[in-house]
Amino acid sequence: MAGVEAKLSTSIMPRQRLLRLTNRQRESLMGYLFLSPWLLGFVIFLAGPMIASLYLSFTQYKVIQAPSWIGFANYQRMFTDELFYHSLRVTVVYTAISVPLGIAAALGVAVLLNQKIIASGLFRTIFYLPSIISGVAVAIVFAWIFNFRFGILDTAIVNGFSAPGGYVFITRGLVEAARNDDELAGVIAHEISHVTRRHALKIISRGQFLSGALQVAAGASGDFAPFDDAVDKVTSTLLEKGFDPDIEFEADAYGARLAADTGFQEGGLHDFLVQLESARGSGKIFSTHPSLKDRIKRLEND
Repeated sequence: MAGVEAKLSTSIMPRQRLLRLTNRQRESLMGYLFLSPWLLGFVIFLAGPMIASLYLSFTQYKVIQAPSWIGFANYQRMFTDELFYHSLRVTVVYTAISVPLGIAAALGVAVLLNQKIIASGLFRTIFYLPSIISGVAVAIVFAWIFNFRFGILDTAIVNGFSAPGGYVFITRGLVEAARNDDELAGVIAHEISHVTRRHALKIISRGQFLSGALQVAAGASGDFAPFDDAVDKVTSTLLEKGFDPDIEFEADAYGARLAADTGFQEGGLHDFLVQLESARGSGKIFSTHPSLKDRIKRLEND
């Protein structure tokens, strides 16, 4: 019996020692426990992405492919770009002006709202409204981030598509074929030009594709077969046959200028088409577009 009591006492003693924490130790333990969710969030959502961004800045990363190490090439391009220094000057000037003015204005408004004046509660409410409705702005920003109007189609075919309403899609093969951001931007700008120039609507209105749809909408016919046929013809024209050559040439010209206006090299689309022309094997490259030679020649003449 004495032996059993001795074993029980030896097994209980370490637990008692663990529970015998000082007040400072217990406070520290509880503090770290309550702080652990924030620490995990900091490591996962702030420190981790910052370290990953620093690593990716030394690589060429196309999202759907593994990063390839290029050293300081991105930084060399940045420091030799005139837009970088212009942006830096604008940022410095904006900070030097906006920060002091913002602090002074905020302090002045705080002092005014603390005064006993007529309708002070109303003014305080109006002043605090931006803090409440900021969630709406965040929701809109994330709607832009998860934009369903643009996407990458999982196919090795090199092609791009656009449709009425601002829908633009490019293929995985096209992204992999682009050697740099300038070439990729040139292709995307080409498709965006189709949207902004309303090329699809012009093609649709030129034919009689929607005649059946108009009859259904007007109540002249209860048969939806003409409507389905119209939709099939529109889809076939936009995704299978593509636009007329003149429309494609116009989109090339506008797209090249659009890419240049947004900070990319104007010759990105031209260089991309030249690369495809030299490496062209099968007919699965821009099958819905005019010949690469004609597009290259028109771009060189514009």
